[in-house]
Amino acid sequence: MDTMALGRRGVIIAQALWPDLMPVADGSQADREGVDMLSLYSNVQVKTDRRVAESGNIEIEVFERSPGPGQRWRATLAKVEEYVFITNGFAVRVSVDELAVASRNQPLRKVSETSMGFLIPIEALNHATKLQHHYILAEP
Repeated sequence: MDTMALGRRGVIIAQALWPDLMPVADGSQADREGVDMLSLYSNVQVKTDRRVAESGNIEIEVFERSPGPGQRWRATLAKVEEYVFITNGFAVRVSVDELAVASRNQPLRKVSETSMGFLIPIEALNHATKLQHHYILAEP
């Protein structure tokens, strides 16, 4: 499944689990600012990642760069107050404030050649998140 289709499927799953979330229009100002969904009180970005179920960690990207030699790091700032992380078997809805608290003692690390951020164990979020179980993310 390509990245765009996986992202659209993530939005559909998030809306089914949290009916208060409404998708933003493709190409809208909110979409260009990294917002995938809106609730009454917040802008929400949906992240789909099958590796979360395997590793038990959520990746919070704070710096990114394009692939290739000599590329500079830049901040990855989305104008959101909440994230929904979707993986095989469950989804987590968490505020940026809750992520900041959970990442307080985590080291900033290079997650991939193009991404730097924090790995936060899901258990660190259980006290403050809305955790939902759902069907498998991958298509049969």
